[in-house]
Amino acid sequence: MPEVSKIVCALDLSDQSERVLAWAMDLAAQHHASVVLVTVVEDFFPYTEIYKSLREMGVAKALDEVRGEIEKELEGFAATHREAGIEVDTTVRTGRPDREVVALAKEVGADLVVIGSHGRTGIDHALLGSVAEKVLRKAPCPVLTVKQVESD
Repeated sequence: MPEVSKIVCALDLSDQSERVLAWAMDLAAQHHASVVLVTVVEDFFPYTEIYKSLREMGVAKALDEVRGEIEKELEGFAATHREAGIEVDTTVRTGRPDREVVALAKEVGADLVVIGSHGRTGIDHALLGSVAEKVLRKAPCPVLTVKQVESD
């Protein structure tokens, strides 16, 4: 197996994120690798004029607050694993999740990306697509997809 020294772990903060995080941290411990935890906030306001009017309405401030909460949550995940001796960095990005995860993997020279898959099919998959699938196709390194556990 090739050496794994840098892992990008993409978390969407859904119920599945703890499973995804566990996989990434177990692999990091086994390979003495560092981890970059990332959550991507979808960029809902790519048009400047819309953004300006929303900013005036206070929506941008609310999004900044959400981003701050996400940063705190990622830092909480990281702190626990730092205590176990794993080097963990965190980042919150804005944009399209698949593009941002792939870009980060390239920037940090990741050897592996760990990401969750919600297993959408049919019309949900057609409409929403799959971030994991897009990352798998475009990433510069292997991608481990952690399937969602189905409850009985």
